[in-house]
Amino acid sequence: MSYPPKTLVVDRFSSSCGDCGKSADPSSKGHYVLLGWGPTHGNPGCGVEWENVTTNYAGPSMEEATKNLRPDLNYIREARLLD
Repeated sequence: MSYPPKTLVVDRFSSSCGDCGKSADPSSKGHYVLLGWGPTHGNPGCGVEWENVTTNYAGPSMEEATKNLRPDLNYIREARLLD
């Protein structure tokens, strides 16, 4: 899937970087560290600083939750449809 540059992708149980696709901390200013289980946990992320936020789940409740999680970022609706 393609996302606009510098986009944080927030889902129900995980978050990822729209640039590199790897796990990300949704509360961080950028993709500085990989989260999750396994040997890559704690490794450096790609370093991009977030400007946008989106979600792969449709529906008003998930959109509102994503906007409330990161009100400092531009919310992009339907970003998953860019492919």
